[in-house]
Amino acid sequence: MINPPGFKPIPDEILSKFHFMGNIPGLASWQLTPIMMSHGWINLHPFNCFSNGFIYSFSLGKRPSISLLVKREAAGVGFYLDTPIKSGQEKSLMNILTRILSLDFPLQEFQSLCKHQEEHSFLSLARRGWGRMLRCATPWEDAVKTLCTTNASWPHTVKMCNELVEKGGAATRSGHLTFPGPSNLLTTFPVNTGDNPLGYRLQYAHALAENALGIDSWLLKTGALPQEAKLLSRISVIQRARLTPLEEKSALKIDPCRSEVLSSCKAGQGLILKRCESRGGKIGR
Repeated sequence: MINPPGFKPIPDEILSKFHFMGNIPGLASWQLTPIMMSHGWINLHPFNCFSNGFIYSFSLGKRPSISLLVKREAAGVGFYLDTPIKSGQEKSLMNILTRILSLDFPLQEFQSLCKHQEEHSFLSLARRGWGRMLRCATPWEDAVKTLCTTNASWPHTVKMCNELVEKGGAATRSGHLTFPGPSNLLTTFPVNTGDNPLGYRLQYAHALAENALGIDSWLLKTGALPQEAKLLSRISVIQRARLTPLEEKSALKIDPCRSEVLSSCKAGQGLILKRCESRGGKIGR
């Protein structure tokens, strides 16, 4: 079994602060590491990586912040909480687990195709559990972390995300911190002040936060979103589509005054529109 390189097992003194809740349905023990190492999110707070699992902290509704521990067990993948949840919150918790571990990804067709495509080396990875991606509890957190990858080296991305958590996160019972929500980000990191870990990106993060508290409240929802489910259902269609050259597939238009990016893809991808209002003045690092 492959372990994440450079990490140690979860210490007993940390594990003792958590309560075992059960095993995650449908997830085998050997499938956890490929999800954890699918991309760099495991290195960004509030994720804390160990060789046999990870800790992730989040807010569950109006309750105090909670830390989740996910760990390989002999008979599957177990999950633990540092704070007991109330009756009726089980569904919300499972939605968060489903989103974080991408358990809603429809991989059955892809894995069945792997059996008939022996010549492609990457297909052997799919047979070993690769294919799902580690995600955050909400699209809001994923979006801000993605923003932190723009025009930045990976160490700089790690520094920005970790500073957001360290200065704007809420503490859990076990002593871990959550990612700041939109309100916390707006109040903790005002624009045009010295305390700005994001540089020019902060004004875009502010616009995203204001939208999340208003017209784009879906950014704060947990579980699979309608937009994601619709996109995932097209996997088989995209796999069979004849992809056109990149320069023909995407037409990119940029309005520097409003920072609008419109990407139109002709391979059945549909239309993606992202808008972020600039705050006036020249945008610079």
